[in-house]
Amino acid sequence: MNNRPARPTNYRGTPMRSRLEATYAQVCDQLGIAWSYEPGALASEIGQWLPDFVHHQSPMSAWTPNCIGYQDEHGNWIEQEPGPGPGDIERMPIIEGLLDPAGTWYIDVKPPTHDRTRLANDIRRWHTIATSCDPNAIVAVAHPRTSNGMPHTIAFGLDPAGESFGCVIGGPLIWWFEDGEDGLIDLLDEYWPRPR
Repeated sequence: MNNRPARPTNYRGTPMRSRLEATYAQVCDQLGIAWSYEPGALASEIGQWLPDFVHHQSPMSAWTPNCIGYQDEHGNWIEQEPGPGPGDIERMPIIEGLLDPAGTWYIDVKPPTHDRTRLANDIRRWHTIATSCDPNAIVAVAHPRTSNGMPHTIAFGLDPAGESFGCVIGGPLIWWFEDGEDGLIDLLDEYWPRPR
C-alpha cells in the first residue's frame, strides 16, 4: 500500500492539509456547491471529530438530478426519474433525506489507499458523534476524481437514521443502498476506488 505523506496546499487563500482536500474544494466550486473547510470540531461522550468539509446545504441540491439509480437485491441497475416509482417506495425517504436542504453533510476526504473496514468503522463513530450534536447530520467519506474530463466525487456514508448509502456527486446521479450492519463495508468493498 502506497502511503504517501499529504502535501499541505493553499486553495484560493484557504490553507488545506492535503492536495486531495484542495481537489475536493475545486470540484465543489466547479459544481457550484458551497463548502466550509474545518469549521470546527464535533464532540460527544465517545470522542471528538474534526470534519474536513461541511456542507450546510445538501450537495445533491446544487443541480437538478436527471435520474436516480440504485441496485436491487439481485445486483440489477434500476434507473428512474426523480420521485417515487414502482419498487422504490421504501427507498424514497432515504433519497429525500439526502436531498433535504436542511440536512448538514459532514465530509472527510480520503485517498483510495484507506482500508475499507477502518473507513466503515470511522464513519460509524463519526456518525455517532455528529448526530449527537446535529440530529440531521449526514456523515460521509469522499474521494474526488475525474472521468472523461468531468470532475465528480464519490461519497459513502450514513444518513441521519443510520442507513448506509453511496452516491456520485457531479456525475450521473447514481445511488447505492445496502441494508444491515455490514452494509457500509459491502458498499466500500464494491465501489470505493482501488489504489492504482
